[in-house]
Parts: sequence; C-alpha cells; structure tokens
Amino acid sequence: MRIILQTDNGRIEIEVFENQAPITSAYFLSLIDREDYDDATFYRSSTLGVEGGPRLIQGGLLGGLLSETVSKPAGGDNPALLEVIETTSMTGLRHREGTVSLARDLVDTGFALPEIFICLGDFPQLDFGGRSKPDELGFPAFGEVVIGLDVAEKIAESETAGAARIGMLEGQILTRAVAIRAAQRSESPS
Repeated sequence: MRIILQTDNGRIEIEVFENQAPITSAYFLSLIDREDYDDATFYRSSTLGVEGGPRLIQGGLLGGLLSETVSKPAGGDNPALLEVIETTSMTGLRHREGTVSLARDLVDTGFALPEIFICLGDFPQLDFGGRSKPDELGFPAFGEVVIGLDVAEKIAESETAGAARIGMLEGQILTRAVAIRAAQRSESPS
C-alpha cells in the first residue's frame, strides 16, 4: 500500500509495510482514512543532537501542541495514541535513510503518537535497544519513502528558529512549518 502526502514543498510517496508492521500500519492508515493528516504539518528538523549528523523530519497532528509555528493541531482535539509498540526487532525494519516511523510520547506514556518522522540518514539509535530512555523499545518503523526523498530533504534544510513549546525541541522547530495539504491512499505504484 502506498500513501501520497501532498506538501507545500512537493509530493512524498510512502510504501507502507502492512505485512511486516501490521499494527503500526493499521494505525497510520486509519489516520489517513479519517483525513487526519489533511492540513497537518511538518514542523521539526533534527539531528537528534549529533552535530553534523543526518537529519530527520517530523510532522503530524501535534504540531500545534509542540510548536508555536503551527497555529492549531490537525485531526481534532484528541488524536488517539497507539499503545502497542511494534519494535524493529519484531518487524525487521530499521531506521535507515527513507524510513518512516511513528514518534512516541517519551515524557509520559511511551505510547506511539499520531506523528510520523522520516529518516534522512541512518539512525540505529532509534531501533530496538538503541537507547535506554524511557525504555529500549525504540520507535515503530512501518514504511519507506519511495518518491520524494528530495522533498523531505528540502524540508529538513529549512531554518529551525521556530519557538518550541517543550525544551527538548529547542532549535529543532521549523521557522515556517510545511503544510501537508492532503494525505491519501494510492492503490497502484506511481
């Protein structure tokens, strides 16, 4: 299954690995089917604290809660969280260039959030066992960018002087968030 994200910077097409990550994929696809990602944003670009390291971009429904550059959350006021974390040790997927994964609530519940991130390099520290806080589960990877990695890189290269609502995101918020105008299924490869 493929998903097309139409952003203000161009089109990103994601292959969703339903067989390898069925729970995470079903959660993500349910958000797409409810049109929750329509008018969401990419609002974060980060090297995860590694100076000169590869970047990842993050976007989704919580931009308005995490960033002052986004006026309000997309997808309604109370987006559902995913309690089950399909680890990379379960799925065999790894956080490499082009990998699409879900963010997690690392402050409170540990649940997966309705937020995606796209890796623009290798991030083994995001795989199972790669970090210890708050646990060693890592992040649930479920897809890969098959078209539009250049669009994701353009987003990642944007200025990050935006105001963060939580300290751990300081210096990672895009000055101007990039809108996701539409997110939809595409049954056939482009």
